[in-house]
Amino acid sequence: MKLCRALVWAAIGLLAGCGKGRREAPSAAPSTRAVASASAAASARPVVGVDGGARAEEAARDPDEEVLRRSTLRELAPQRGAGSRPGVFDAVLEAPDGKREAVAEPALAAAPTAYRASLAFYRLARALGMHVVPVTTLRAVPLAEIGSALDARGGGPTALHALRVQNDGTVDVLLATRASASAGSPWEAPRGVAVAVNAGPGVATWDRWASAEAPLPGEQGGLLRDYVEMRVLDYLAADLGRNTALRSGDALVLADNAGAFAAHPDGPTLDAMLRRIRAFRRFPRGLRDALVRLDRPHAAALFEAGAFEGWLLPPRVLVELDERRAALLTLLEARITERGAEGVLAL
Repeated sequence: MKLCRALVWAAIGLLAGCGKGRREAPSAAPSTRAVASASAAASARPVVGVDGGARAEEAARDPDEEVLRRSTLRELAPQRGAGSRPGVFDAVLEAPDGKREAVAEPALAAAPTAYRASLAFYRLARALGMHVVPVTTLRAVPLAEIGSALDARGGGPTALHALRVQNDGTVDVLLATRASASAGSPWEAPRGVAVAVNAGPGVATWDRWASAEAPLPGEQGGLLRDYVEMRVLDYLAADLGRNTALRSGDALVLADNAGAFAAHPDGPTLDAMLRRIRAFRRFPRGLRDALVRLDRPHAAALFEAGAFEGWLLPPRVLVELDERRAALLTLLEARITERGAEGVLAL
């Protein structure tokens, strides 16, 4: 009964019982029965304009993404500690094969589309065959399910007031695994520490490895590949603010990608990022072919699928992404002309 009363108060001013499609609701105060009914009906419904059609078929081929899409939220607790952001939760999912730990970021009324940068970054990484980004997807979660998960960790219903609730009783929730495939299992919390990625002895060593035409003594191939992947992804996505990454053994995990696809990226900073990559002599094996495939139609399918209001990236940003893709492809082709594909695509 306490949870039901909390959900009613959280829904006041946010839910409406009428209207077509899936919109942020105008002010209204539905009954507890109406909220529960709408939540149950929407529990299996994908997010309009984001995860429908061909995207759902693509997700079905990725078992980890499918687990995120189909599991029930059982527990939610606000993240604490260094590097945590407001509105991000540690989550426990009830999957068919047992409980899984994940990260959840519900849409907030103050920032209803903040999830788009992180989701677009993951889709970019996946399209390029890169493994440093946690598996990420967006799901419409019933408000009642979120309230129950918060209550299970003692968070109470107060956090519900900040959520952006749709008129079908659901909230868009960005769900991600705790780690990336490069760290082994994407589901196991990575054991490691945050490391600086812009300066310091570690970065200097990685740059020296990447600029060598052949492996150097003491070189860690997996770590080098992840470092080059990070540099390529951040340049393509115009993520200008990344200062740290999580190092777990010989792997890097890029868990915080909220700064990707900046609306107005600084040109000199992007040029500096490209100059750094130009010093590299070795790249991931499949990068050239993946960049060729990521042409404008493919990028539009990844980031502009469905209805306009659900697009992850606007057309101008796609044009800029394509320009950076072309710059990297030109660099790779020049390197391959000089030294051959086997020597350049060697990580």
